[in-house]
Amino acid sequence: MPFPTQDHLPRLTSTENLIPWARHLVERLEHNLQEFRFIPTVLQLVNGDNNNVSIQQAQLLRIIGPTAAYTITGLAGGSPGRVVILRNTVAFNLTLAEESVLSEATNRITTQTGVDESTSGIGMLILVYDENRWQFLGGVA
Repeated sequence: MPFPTQDHLPRLTSTENLIPWARHLVERLEHNLQEFRFIPTVLQLVNGDNNNVSIQQAQLLRIIGPTAAYTITGLAGGSPGRVVILRNTVAFNLTLAEESVLSEATNRITTQTGVDESTSGIGMLILVYDENRWQFLGGVA
């Protein structure tokens, strides 16, 4: 049963029709909330440059691995409107490279400032994919 739109709302002439419709609505809401939840995914990175990093379907990426400062030059897997949260769990700075040619054009990051952006050790960064680039929205370091 598809989720009802305004054009497809049932005629509720009795409670007999209301109860099945309300159950269906609750099921759809529960399903959508399950999909909306950010489930952490471990992302293993290395010191130095990390190019075209594959993030698959992850939304909240818990970064592990680096033992020195490191850079993300691009993220593979962008689609319009997709939001990704990068959680730096290591004590070393994470840098987002501004429009780095080390990653494919559609995987690159635009920081909005024209320069690289970094955490100062542990922190979180939020990016959204807009048309053909990752846009850095901000973060907490």
